[in-house]
Amino acid sequence: MAHILAVDDDADVLAVIRATLGAAGHRVAEASSAPEAARLLAAAPRYPDLLILDLVMPRLDGLTLAARLRLDPRTRALPILFVSGRGDLSAVFGGARNVRGGLRKPFEPRELVDAVEAALTGPAWSR
Repeated sequence: MAHILAVDDDADVLAVIRATLGAAGHRVAEASSAPEAARLLAAAPRYPDLLILDLVMPRLDGLTLAARLRLDPRTRALPILFVSGRGDLSAVFGGARNVRGGLRKPFEPRELVDAVEAALTGPAWSR
């Protein structure tokens, strides 16, 4: 069982992530924005095992939050799985050392579980 923080501004996507990963035995915390996620991470006594992060959100996007997390020694190695409705995620995120993969929305529950398991056990995404 992993502790996962899911960040997405779409409540329906968060509900799917929570239900799917909860049924797979994971604990899922949620944030509806990148600033909320940053506050949760700053206050957390223990960082999550994985951050599922939407790319496009108002005010602060997922890519900017990920870059900020990489600058902080406490969150530098926090594994990230991006979710996005955008096209080729590997062209955007490939090579970032804490990025463990990407999942294109909309996704099937099985795709989510498989991507999370790969992100939890595998190396950082490479091109």
